[in-house]
Amino acid sequence: MSVTCVVRCPVEQFEPLVSVPGTTYFALSPGRSSTVAQWRARGADVVDLTHHFESGFDDVAALLVNLDLIVTIDSGPAHLAGALGVPTCLMIDRVSAWFWGDQTQRTGWYDSVELFRQTRYRCLGTGCGRSAKAD
Repeated sequence: MSVTCVVRCPVEQFEPLVSVPGTTYFALSPGRSSTVAQWRARGADVVDLTHHFESGFDDVAALLVNLDLIVTIDSGPAHLAGALGVPTCLMIDRVSAWFWGDQTQRTGWYDSVELFRQTRYRCLGTGCGRSAKAD
């Protein structure tokens, strides 16, 4: 299975995802080599093709449509994946943007996106655990 995760919080919170056997992760955002290195240090198989990106979101879209599942936070690639119909586990803050609503695990915007809300402030890790079990 190939999965991607855009990370803007401590890599330790993503341990449930890193430990899923047989999973390959793909970086989607350029300039995150230190995060990629942290994931690799934890044993994750991470492919970083972002140094080949030359056409902005066109390159990201080409990668997204070839992945089995996207696991990410609220970001540009998350919206792009949703618009393209790519299965996506979206980890969002307890208090998130209005368009994600506040009650459901689904969004009216993108049929392929499932929402995973954090259960504690500044802790997306709980969403990671549920995301790791989603597939």
